[in-house]
Amino acid sequence: MKIERNHRPRSAGTDKPGFADKLPIASARVQVLKANYRQAWLYLLLLLCLLVAWWMPMRYLILHWMSFRPESIATRDAYEFVALAYTGISSNPGEISPETFRKQITALRKAGYHAITLQDVVALYEENRPLPRRALLLTFDHARKSSYFDARQVLRRAGWSAVMFLWTKPIEDKDQAALRWPYIRSMLLSRAWEAGAQSHDGFAQVTADSEGNQNNFMTTPRWLTSEMQYESPEDFRQRLMEDHNTCRRIIMDETGYTPLAYAYPYGDFGQFDERAIFTRLHRLTGWWTGAI
Repeated sequence: MKIERNHRPRSAGTDKPGFADKLPIASARVQVLKANYRQAWLYLLLLLCLLVAWWMPMRYLILHWMSFRPESIATRDAYEFVALAYTGISSNPGEISPETFRKQITALRKAGYHAITLQDVVALYEENRPLPRRALLLTFDHARKSSYFDARQVLRRAGWSAVMFLWTKPIEDKDQAALRWPYIRSMLLSRAWEAGAQSHDGFAQVTADSEGNQNNFMTTPRWLTSEMQYESPEDFRQRLMEDHNTCRRIIMDETGYTPLAYAYPYGDFGQFDERAIFTRLHRLTGWWTGAI
């Protein structure tokens, strides 16, 4: 007897196909499911694209909503202020600890001091606009991570603003102690912080004399050993201008923010050395603002 292996029985008494003949429908169902999976992936991709597109506006709104609220100052009739500069906030020896910093801010507030901004200082000098009584400008040097992260919550709770002076070389070199540009951009976006410039190579030392002694980059005419003489006044001026322009350009390129002030490295603007006349002249002419 010959058996047809591919034969599928039909239902008795009819030419209509039996249950076995309906099996191909399962294949069509699989195709539908595959199409649904493909659509799901397309929807997921679309959702991810929307999230990416809306991230920056949403981030701005979140930061704006969470941004600090400056303290209310009713009376502005003073024309002087105190600048308080912090080199760093950390547990390192010789520096202010986070707890000490918190206590200092609390004590200053109880004593009636009010934080001001660089914009307030510019308005004072250029427009003779008054400041609040006991005005205080808070500044932090070197763009250090520890200073920002340990100070921001204390200042935010107080409604106080501050200035971070940016030494751009360690930021560009990705020094572990320095802030990164994304943090700096967020810092400026919060409106609680302003940025100042603090040189690029200004904390370096240069050869100061024929004996090989070293002194500060910004205020010391460089001794040229190969020529057995000092660099010319014009070369000295050009060296300072190049460093300034490098620092200013990097800050503006990375943040879109123009620094309003310059903090001299080591606090040395030539007041200790008569040979640093060009540094003092630049200080008086506002060269760091791009005015010259």
